Amino acid sequence: MRPLRVRNAAAPRVRDVRARETPAVRTRLVERRASRGGPVVTFPVERVPDGSVWLPHHLVWGVLVVLLAVWVVSDNLPRQEPLAAMVGILLAGFAFLFIWRPYPFAGAVLTFAGLGVATLGVLYPGGIWSQYPLHWRLGAILGLLVALDDAISHGLGVWTPFDWAWKAYLLPLMG
Repeated sequence: MRPLRVRNAAAPRVRDVRARETPAVRTRLVERRASRGGPVVTFPVERVPDGSVWLPHHLVWGVLVVLLAVWVVSDNLPRQEPLAAMVGILLAGFAFLFIWRPYPFAGAVLTFAGLGVATLGVLYPGGIWSQYPLHWRLGAILGLLVALDDAISHGLGVWTPFDWAWKAYLLPLMG
């Protein structure tokens, strides 16, 4: 007689489908959705940007440039802070680094939302940025463009100039 096998109910098995998902499996999932009349395009295009969010992404460098500009602008004026730019850029950086990998859709949406709020905060006419020299505002805009380039590349799958330069010139130099 065979012994009866009882599974421990306190520790159910959990399958991590994302860990085994390969490009071929992802292609089959998209084809299956298309055959059922579902959406063919997935958002974000890259489930994990370049395989790891901890690689040297230029979104992080753009966030650091904007934070430097925010720090300088907020340093001298009492009772006036560039809160929209600061909150937006911190949200974008946090969402990209910590939320995108476990929750790709939420991470991508929050990254784009944070970059949008930061851009509105920097470009808002008559705001705190208008009381400072133009080069700090331009520095923040440049940092936002660099960060937005990486977010568009990984979230929407669109060709962007900084990613092209990275893949064409810098990546081969690194080995």
